[in-house]
Amino acid sequence: MRKSRWLIGLALSAALTASAQATDLHFSALAKLQQNNQNQGNQGNQGNQGNQATQNSARALTLTDRAFIMKMAMGNNYEIAAAQLALNASGSNEVKNFAQHMMDDHTKMGQQLQNAVKNVAPDQTLPQGTSARHQRLLDRLKNAGNRFDAEYKAQQVIVHKETLALLQRYIASPHANATIKAVAQNAVPVVTMHLEMAQQLPAGTGNNGGGNNSSGGGNGQ
Repeated sequence: MRKSRWLIGLALSAALTASAQATDLHFSALAKLQQNNQNQGNQGNQGNQGNQATQNSARALTLTDRAFIMKMAMGNNYEIAAAQLALNASGSNEVKNFAQHMMDDHTKMGQQLQNAVKNVAPDQTLPQGTSARHQRLLDRLKNAGNRFDAEYKAQQVIVHKETLALLQRYIASPHANATIKAVAQNAVPVVTMHLEMAQQLPAGTGNNGGGNNSSGGGNGQ
């Protein structure tokens, strides 16, 4: 009888031990599963945060901002390209001084615009070329021959008037981004000065400025 009870007790003890081990394994598996789920959730949150950051960056610029940035960047690119042509083709020191001024200022303005855009929307890229219209203007300069100075002056007056109007419209827009708007405001006096300088350029005499080869005076500074 005692032996029977001892055997029963031994069997019960073994069963309890096995049950405890099974319970430990169960909770261990649950803990591991929960940890995996948590890790996956964290990874998902990080991915969502990254996507959200990209979306917020894209939303930082309105359609008004994007249109202005594209036009302004392409305008700067045209000015630099036209200035390079003038430095190579013009026979007037005054025109060449003006062209160098345009190259320096518009390179600086382009960099300021790029820095502002990078701060607001890092994923936004600026065009590296010009518009189709600007390209036609550049082609006219290339084919102007001995009328280069007259053509360059005419283009500079027209284009700077257009750029000034573009800046003023953007600054007045309620949809303008404050950071980009500050760049536009800083550009207004520079472009205004460029327009005044362009209006005072010699128009040429049919031989790339011939008799107008001056030292550049105030216009070239």
